[in-house]
Order: sequence, then structure tokens, then C-alpha cells
Amino acid sequence: MKVLRVHIRSWTASYRIPFLMIGEQATLNVPPLSTAYGIISTASGRFVTPQETGVGIIGISEARVTDLEKIYQVGKSRLIEKTNVLKRQFLYDNSVFLYISNLNLAEYFEHPVYPILLGRSSDLAMVKEVTPVELYETDEAEFQHTLLPFEEPFKGQVASPIMPLPICFTETIPRRPTAVKIFYLVDRKAKIRAKRLLFDQEKGWGVWLYRQTS
Repeated sequence: MKVLRVHIRSWTASYRIPFLMIGEQATLNVPPLSTAYGIISTASGRFVTPQETGVGIIGISEARVTDLEKIYQVGKSRLIEKTNVLKRQFLYDNSVFLYISNLNLAEYFEHPVYPILLGRSSDLAMVKEVTPVELYETDEAEFQHTLLPFEEPFKGQVASPIMPLPICFTETIPRRPTAVKIFYLVDRKAKIRAKRLLFDQEKGWGVWLYRQTS
């Protein structure tokens, strides 16, 4: 299967856990699919949904750290009412690999319409490489630094935390998730045995590609 592999680099990244709204702002260890579709939409300058392209994502970071950050709380008058200091986690020295089934989207990553972010507005990223690659089918592959759905054939073969995460968000304000699925957050290596797994031979890891079926 031929796909587009986009390599993105950044010094910092933060993928907020959706249901943690108070206290320390923790980050996921791997980016969710909504981040992947957000990056594609940012690069192309328009709203890109799962109906247009399938996506796989792998996120590698060198460290997870916690810092103190000053925030400004704005009232209805749009004036600053008060400030606060909170603990915020972020990932350091990041490489994100997007696997995109729609090859026509390649041109947008050569000249992105808007700046690409890996989380907040301060988490600026750059496109290092855009490469068409062949994913090969195999009956055994090693997955790491990625998401896998909490369903067959992965269920029972992965020893990783699970979490409900959005697939994509709407264009409305406030934004709402179009769908939510339960995923394994695979940080350590997981060897999976199943039919028709996808494998990136050059990188040496398995790739799970989200393809919307309805």
C-alpha cells in the first residue's frame, strides 16, 4: 500500500488529556488522531476530515517534563480578571511521523498554509521530510510510540494504558468531537501477530492506519 510519510520535528509538544480540566495539565505520551487531522488541516488551509484520507501517527519524544506556567483568565469583557500559575507537562525533542493515504495532500506539506503546531501555540514544529513510501502487509509486526484501537486483533496483545480519544473535531464553535474511540497508548514495543498488518520496512515498525468505514 502506497502512502505519504510526513516527518515533523519540534522542540516541545503537548497533547492535552481531554477530561483533565483542573490541576496539573498532563500530556499524553503519543499524539491522538485529532492532532494528525489538525496538522493536515493546518498545512492545507482547510478542514480535512477522515472521509478524505486515512491517517496513521507515530510520536517519539526524548523526555517528558513538568514546568510552571503563568496563565491569564479573561472575563466576558475580554479583560484580564486574574492570573494563576499551574503545572504543565510537555514533551521535549519530538519527532512525529504521519502516514497519509491520500497522496494528493503532499503539496501542502511542502508549503504549509499556516504554521504547524504540536499542541499549543508555543509548540511550533517544522516539516523535515515528505516521502511517498510503500507499506507492506505482514502477519507479525512490532508497534511502538503509537495508537492502537482497543479491539481485535490488538485486544489482549498489548500491555499499555487505554484511553478514550477523539478522532477529529468539527469546525463549529465550540468544537465538538465527531467520534471517540478507545485506544491503547503504546509507548513501549508491542509485538502483534495478526493477518494483514502494515509494516514500514525502512523504519522497522508497524503502522496502524485509521480508515473511516462509515
